[in-house]
Amino acid sequence: MKKFILTEDEKKSIRKLYYLNEQYAAIEALFGKNLAKTASTNMSDDIVRELEKKSAKILQNSKVITQEGGQLFLLSASGAKVSAKTLSDALDAVMTGKLPKSAVINYFPRQLADGTEFRSFFDSALMNLKSRGGASATASAVSKVKGPLQSKWSTNPENYRSLISSMEQKLSKLKNFKFKGKEDLNVVGSEKISGREVLEVKLPTNDTVLIYRSSGSNVGSTGKNAGEWFVIPGFSNKSWNELPDGWFIKTEESINLTKGGNQYMTDMSNWLFKNWAK
Repeated sequence: MKKFILTEDEKKSIRKLYYLNEQYAAIEALFGKNLAKTASTNMSDDIVRELEKKSAKILQNSKVITQEGGQLFLLSASGAKVSAKTLSDALDAVMTGKLPKSAVINYFPRQLADGTEFRSFFDSALMNLKSRGGASATASAVSKVKGPLQSKWSTNPENYRSLISSMEQKLSKLKNFKFKGKEDLNVVGSEKISGREVLEVKLPTNDTVLIYRSSGSNVGSTGKNAGEWFVIPGFSNKSWNELPDGWFIKTEESINLTKGGNQYMTDMSNWLFKNWAK
């Protein structure tokens, strides 16, 4: 019988395959098989084992996880429900170099419903990944020269949570209004920013908001598909926390406003998707 001698790389591959088959069932159950394999390839064994432990704890804790329509959702301390698949796609996109960490990390809940720290673990784990082609280009895909609309709506990104909250309160005044279509669309400004079309819209409450058309570059990781429209409170006026100057300030909460969270803006978004000139 011929004797085969394995190289160290081959032994490592076998060990990782064994870990996936025998040890990382919780990662696969929570985030899916693809994420388990990608994590094994791109993260250290220690980090993947820690992810396995965290996944197992989450699956056993009804306070932080729920299932709807056959899909798993994590419950955040803010009361939001976050799709496990969305997080899986986001992690996979970062680990395979399709997106920079800065493009997705803020979509992860800072804490789960029981107070468990969540985002900080992934923040640390992804920091140690080797840089891969393509990610830096996405991170820098912001306007270097600001036009009138972007300058007008530039603001301190460190306050993005309060900015999102203020925008939610502004839009809550629309609950007694119904968007009827073109007759209700009052565009007072428009600008092409980083390849995305942005509209400044005056609402029936006399407030103004920004709504932009997604390029679809983050599809799968953030729930934004190409051509869909999303409301934002503005743009960052400086680089901050890995986010570049000119970043479109958005979170899962802001995205959800035009995905059913605010009916008026959802109807406007859907109308723009179908009718606004491409």
